[in-house]
Amino acid sequence: MAACHIMRVGVGRVAVAADPPGAGFGVEGFVADSVLLLENVVDKDQFKTRLLILKMRVTEHSKRYHSVAFAPKMGVSKY
Repeated sequence: MAACHIMRVGVGRVAVAADPPGAGFGVEGFVADSVLLLENVVDKDQFKTRLLILKMRVTEHSKRYHSVAFAPKMGVSKY
């Protein structure tokens, strides 16, 4: 009941889980409305971070990887 009330007033929740590759969603992915995957990959001898939306209920979403960067005072930016 509390979760339904939170959704009505427009409050969001974020849970972070660090799972080994191939571990699947687990219970977190079952109850979550959205599941995002952040990966660090090596590209031309540089570490880069990319984002993939694995699940997002009630909306169409991109099924491609997106490069992202984290910067102080800027937050997250897509490039």
